[in-house]
Amino acid sequence: MLDVKKQKKIFGARLMAHNKPFIYVVVGMTGAFVCGLSGCLFGPLIVAQMFAMFNPDPVESRNQVNFFCGIMLSVAGISFLFRFLTKFCFGMIG
Repeated sequence: MLDVKKQKKIFGARLMAHNKPFIYVVVGMTGAFVCGLSGCLFGPLIVAQMFAMFNPDPVESRNQVNFFCGIMLSVAGISFLFRFLTKFCFGMIG
């Protein structure tokens, strides 16, 4: 009886009681953080890629553009994996 009164005083304690595997919450929140961070990384990468296209040397320009495209591709892959992981973990919670 005391536990019920104590749970009503703490905001969200009743909801957290249903999330017994708390690791899903932690992994889901970490995945959401990484996905949000990856969205902020795309802007500077696109700008750097556009500035690399203005290089007068075509070989160096191609190397820089390929470098930034590789970074963008890796960020997109990491974002895809963490987005899937986030959806899975939050789906397991309900």
